[in-house]
Amino acid sequence: MAVQDRGYNALQETRAFLGEDGTCEAAAFALQASAPHGELRLAFRDDEAAVINPLKPPPPLLEQLVIEWCQWERLGAAGGEGESFVTSELIRQQLLGAGEAPMLVESVVRFDRSRAPGTLRARNRIAMYLPPSAPPMSPPSAPRAPAVLLTAAAGAGAGAAAQRDGGRAVALAALAGERAVAVYDYEWSMQQVTTG
Repeated sequence: MAVQDRGYNALQETRAFLGEDGTCEAAAFALQASAPHGELRLAFRDDEAAVINPLKPPPPLLEQLVIEWCQWERLGAAGGEGESFVTSELIRQQLLGAGEAPMLVESVVRFDRSRAPGTLRARNRIAMYLPPSAPPMSPPSAPRAPAVLLTAAAGAGAGAAAQRDGGRAVALAALAGERAVAVYDYEWSMQQVTTG
């Protein structure tokens, strides 16, 4: 039976995904009453803020991932070469302290037992969705085309920059509908290590 260390694996996976420019410094996973399926927090170094004031290191940026729903299934013969373990999770992801709305992330991972002892191969598909919001209102006489949605949601008047920015977000969410705005496919392998 393989049990993953969610904090360690998330840190390694994030660093691998970001490459050499990655600034992910730490990760922690916890089960608690407010997140019974788990909560993951990732800490990122804010290099831009460090350049602005190099004498005072900025606090890390924290990304919160709360697993809202999950399910799993075992495929194939237990312990056999064709055994697979599939997980599916719905995650609410948010950069804390940035004032950004959370995104919804759907993650499906399939772990396949490798021929090499103590090795698993994993394939992951992640789909990201904008948070649900009310659709923008357009004038009754206007056709419902994307350009009209963006114009109607942006608002009129010279002094409404905040309204336009909020309207743009609402309009983009309406354009995306319930479709994913980003999809990532990747795979990795995990090798059992000994402790001591």
